[in-house]
Amino acid sequence: LGSWTTTNTFLFNEDAPSDINALRTYFQDRQQDASRVLELSGLVSNKRCYEGVHALLDNGYQPRQLQVLVDALPVAPGLTVIEAPTGSGKTETALAYAWKLIDQQIADSVIFALPTQATANAMLTRMEASASHLFSSPNLILAHGNSRFNHLFQSIKSRAITEQGQEEAWVQCCQWLSQSNKKVFLGQIGVCTIDQVLISVLPVKHRFIRGLGIGRSVLIVDEVHAYDTYMNGLLEAVLKAQADVGGSVILLSATLPMKQKQKLLDTYGLHTDPVENNSAYPLINWRGVNGA
Repeated sequence: LGSWTTTNTFLFNEDAPSDINALRTYFQDRQQDASRVLELSGLVSNKRCYEGVHALLDNGYQPRQLQVLVDALPVAPGLTVIEAPTGSGKTETALAYAWKLIDQQIADSVIFALPTQATANAMLTRMEASASHLFSSPNLILAHGNSRFNHLFQSIKSRAITEQGQEEAWVQCCQWLSQSNKKVFLGQIGVCTIDQVLISVLPVKHRFIRGLGIGRSVLIVDEVHAYDTYMNGLLEAVLKAQADVGGSVILLSATLPMKQKQKLLDTYGLHTDPVENNSAYPLINWRGVNGA
């Protein structure tokens, strides 16, 4: 990771001088650049203070019944399952809770995983509107097989060209992070297809980079009911890995069967307490490492 960061040619683009006096100045400048790159790439948090779910809503809109429950959720790492109808505000609820956890230094970033490229593209639009609430100068990354064809993502990467033709540093870091889907989880906000997350528990090259990024983030998985048996098995491995490192996960669904919910909750943490067969809907279940 250190090697990848220091080979960021967008910001480390000067050759070392041969003169010893100039080399001292060069070294001091590179130290300052290193601190700057760590912050801009998302490896050092530049979070904004939590302002509540209402800050994520359009002007004039009041939080819905589901959304006001964010303030009652524990400020601790855990697995949260949010069940609510389509259009009821699950996304804002999850994002507000993630913001709350980041504000309390329980996580550093947000990863939003969705079942398809189309839904990931749509979520990128929504995250662009909210990113500046969570972080100052946020880098927002889209990761899937065709992200290079997404016009909004390309405009985000090429944005903020100054009159001198120089790009702002956060845009350059965004471009560097987007060069590889492996790096998407190193930024502040990543939007991706679910396969990008599931790869982190498969025996593939550089999977530790994905695992590092996911472990330091609040992982939000949408449409969790839509995945097949094999994908659910991998998702359970991801949940276990998050629990092992003290990471947080938020699962969203409109129609999650009780048996599947119980299995997912059992995967996270040390205890396997049975979920109360609650007929309430919408419904939020939360489980920490030590129980529900």
